[in-house]
Amino acid sequence: MSLRLFLTVVPFALLAALLQALFWVPGYDDPSLATPSRLEAFIEGESGDAKLLNPILHADSQSGRIVSLLFDGLLDFDENLGLRGRLATHWATREIAFLAVDDSARLADGTPVDAATLLTRLRIALRERSNADGAPLLTGTRIVEGERLEISGPGAAKPLVLNAPPRIELQLSGIEPELISLLEPVLGGDYAENFDPLRFHPGGTLNDAQAALIRSRLPVLEHNPVVEFRLREGVRFHDGHPFTSEDVRFTYDAIMDPRNLSPRTSDFEPIKSVETPDATTVRVTYKRLFSPAVNVWTIGILPAHLLNETAMAEEGGSTAPGGDARPAPGLRDSRFNRAPVGTGPF
Repeated sequence: MSLRLFLTVVPFALLAALLQALFWVPGYDDPSLATPSRLEAFIEGESGDAKLLNPILHADSQSGRIVSLLFDGLLDFDENLGLRGRLATHWATREIAFLAVDDSARLADGTPVDAATLLTRLRIALRERSNADGAPLLTGTRIVEGERLEISGPGAAKPLVLNAPPRIELQLSGIEPELISLLEPVLGGDYAENFDPLRFHPGGTLNDAQAALIRSRLPVLEHNPVVEFRLREGVRFHDGHPFTSEDVRFTYDAIMDPRNLSPRTSDFEPIKSVETPDATTVRVTYKRLFSPAVNVWTIGILPAHLLNETAMAEEGGSTAPGGDARPAPGLRDSRFNRAPVGTGPF
C-alpha cells in the first residue's frame, strides 16, 4: 500500500469508527446500558483515619464523610441546610423554667415576696401570652420547696452547701429566652439584679471562685429547654438489631464518658438529662439556653448492644494468653471502630 493510499484511508477509517459509536455508546440519559453492574454497587473512597470510623471519636473531616454514610443521626440537613428528620420522624421543643423566690425583695407594686403570692401573680401575668405558634405560653405552674443543695466544681475543694430558696416552676409550651423581661411588670426591674444567692450559704468565708460557682449554679431564673424526639419505627442496624431510644441514650453517655475522650463533649455538656420514656421517645433536657441544641443531634447514633459494658467485656475475653485476666477494651480500642455497624446506607 502506497503512502498516499494509507494517508487517505486511515483518516476515513478512524472517522467511521467514531461515528458508529454514536449508535451504541449510551449518553448521560441512561449510562447504565453499557455497565449494568453500576446499579448494583457504589464505591466511594476518602482519605482519613480508618482506625476511628466512629461518629463520637473521629476528629478529621476526611473520614467524617465515610462516617456519615455508615451512621445516621436523629436529624440531618436538606439541600437548603434546613433540619429534617432522619432516625427521628419529628421533634418538639418546650421549656421548664425555675424562678427563685427572694423573700427579701418586693414586687413591682411594693408587695412583699412570698412563694404563694408570686405564683399567683405570675399565672395572671402569663395567662394571655402565646408562643410563636399562637398556643398559650404557660401550660403549668407549681411551687418547688427549697432544699439542701450541694455544689461542686472548679474552685471548690469540697462541695459547697446551700439552703436553696423555694422556686416557682413555669412550664412553657415554647422556649422563651426573654422570659425575665416578660416577668418584669410583676417582679420589677431590680428583682433579678438584687438577687444574691450567696446569702443562702450557711456561713464561712468564700473566695472569688467559690462565689462565682454559687452564682452560676443558683441563678435567679434557670432556663431548662426540652427537646422531645419521636423516633422512626422499624429501623435496624446493619446486623439486624432494632434501633431504639436506648441507643440514643447510650450514645450520649459514651460522649460524656471521660474515658472515651470524645471531641464532641462540648456540644453535649449543656445537657442536663436524657430520658427514654419508651422505645420510640427521647426527651432531652438542657441546663441552660443553648442555640445549637437541636443541631447537635445530627451526630451518628451508636449501637448500644455492641458497645455497652457487657459487649466490651466479651470483646476483651476472659483471660489473656498468659493466663491473667484481660481488661475490657475502651471505646477507642474496640475493634468496632474498624468494623463499624450503624444504620446508614453503607
